[in-house]
Amino acid sequence: MIWLRQGFWAVSGLMLLVMGTFVGVYVVSPPWQWPTLGVWLWPVVSSWQVGAMLLTACLGGKQAATVAVIAYLTLGLTGWPVFTWAGGWQYLREPGLGYLLGLGVGAWVCGEVAFRWPLTLEHLALAGALGLLGVHVVGWVGLAIHYPNWSEWWHWVAHYTLTPLQGQGLALCGVVVLAYVARRLGVAVRW
Repeated sequence: MIWLRQGFWAVSGLMLLVMGTFVGVYVVSPPWQWPTLGVWLWPVVSSWQVGAMLLTACLGGKQAATVAVIAYLTLGLTGWPVFTWAGGWQYLREPGLGYLLGLGVGAWVCGEVAFRWPLTLEHLALAGALGLLGVHVVGWVGLAIHYPNWSEWWHWVAHYTLTPLQGQGLALCGVVVLAYVARRLGVAVRW
């Protein structure tokens, strides 16, 4: 029965990762402006890819989330167009490969912390933040391999970390609230 539940979360996580790659993060206009200006959405430079991984880890645990990321990477590297810029073996030469590999580390760390401590918003936020940090640390190592020159490395860190970090932080907030409510309702079960 445990394998069935983990399989469900792994498949769900894979679908969330694929869809999340192509869905942007948006900020909604404040409610007090809705009567006069209507509801507006402003795009933030980020996608729900990392948010999907964090949500899978917070609801399905470290093993299901890591399996989902491995399946996602396998699909992308074998040519399925699931990455931001299509897919294929050429991604092994891309500077952003470390960030894709970091999804696995982030999934493991987030899933471990999310189920280790009592269910609170703070603990889920910490789990998500540590998972996000795992993604970026592995990404930085990957960039250091591609760009040993400090100035080039810093340019790409700004591109791959600093630019999408605001959107990833907003996605993290949404993931924390959604995971908290879902787990309180009994959607996720501790393995």
